Amino acid sequence: MTNRIVLSWSWAALPVGLLFVALPWIAPWIGAEPVVLPATFDGKAEVAAALRERLLAHDAACARGDVNAHAEIVSAAYRSALQRTAAAFDRDLDAAMLRSGSDGDRGLAQLLTRGACRGFADGGQACLVGRAAAGLRGSSGVLFVKVGTDFRIERVVHMPGVDPKDEAAVAAFARALLSSSGS
Repeated sequence: MTNRIVLSWSWAALPVGLLFVALPWIAPWIGAEPVVLPATFDGKAEVAAALRERLLAHDAACARGDVNAHAEIVSAAYRSALQRTAAAFDRDLDAAMLRSGSDGDRGLAQLLTRGACRGFADGGQACLVGRAAAGLRGSSGVLFVKVGTDFRIERVVHMPGVDPKDEAAVAAFARALLSSSGS
């Protein structure tokens, strides 16, 4: 009978013990309000600045050749696409490859520093669209997806035929970019 009581208490205590083990991972989501982004926002808005910070962090990780930091800034889909590109050239996605793409004005942050930039959001994703980098015509867009509590870079697209001054064309480009996530 005593063994039964001990076994009963052990089974009763197991969920409580698991809760204490899982609590550090659950706590950030308990009572946390979901961040709702506006459907459109100015490139000078706080949310746009936060997304640009992600681009700057990406560029810094590439300049350092920090593969781990890079993995924390980009989505799994973006990383997979980079790995496929590297493999096509018989290379690995390693520190040397990250550093090779970070020189001069080729960083992602440079894509959206010339002129006005506009932001768009839909659910758990956001994008910034602006005038393409120096030497390129048209517009560039960067798609971000929400992973956990922050946004990660999902896709970078250059559209030479989209005039950055044409608000309707930029909005259509952003809608297409937002609807392309996961494809």
